[in-house]
Amino acid sequence: MLSWLLALDASMCFTRKHQCYTLAGSLSILAHVRQIESNKPLKVCAFMLAQQITNDMKTAMRAKDKLALGVIRMLRAAIKDKEIDLGKTLEDTDTIAVISKLIKQRKDSATQYIDANRPELAATENAEIKVLEVYMPEQMNDNEIATLVADAVAQMGATSMKDMGGVMGIVRGKAAGKADMGKVSAAVKVALS
Repeated sequence: MLSWLLALDASMCFTRKHQCYTLAGSLSILAHVRQIESNKPLKVCAFMLAQQITNDMKTAMRAKDKLALGVIRMLRAAIKDKEIDLGKTLEDTDTIAVISKLIKQRKDSATQYIDANRPELAATENAEIKVLEVYMPEQMNDNEIATLVADAVAQMGATSMKDMGGVMGIVRGKAAGKADMGKVSAAVKVALS
């Protein structure tokens, strides 16, 4: 029985005590560990994004990148707040939702700064957005959104705007973190009108 902690690198560790394993390495290492302890299956945790954020914070500290460091610290604080609210450690999908919210806030702020004739503050907000977007999955383009909406409309058999909530529910589940919900909403309105 593997009862001690074996640190293979900064983002890979195994322990039997907590029954939680973080893997950033290859599957051959996983197969090797299964050979060592074939009596119990391994459980793989999906918290890689949080580890990446922590590693990037360390890198920003070493590089003395004040902008990235400030944004990442703010991101980690927002994640911690959400964890406290939910009473559990966030999975990657929850972390992506937090990042999406922060990006939306910065986009709104940048728009307001431009309207108030403060381009220097808008530029700062846009720079922060660039740092946050690194952690987002690849965003869907307009054609992919339209295809997803068309599939949801067909699946639900929607015919009028009264069905918009149901269609949005289906699409939201499939496009969470991958598409701007404003664009999705506009595509649903076009498809239902």
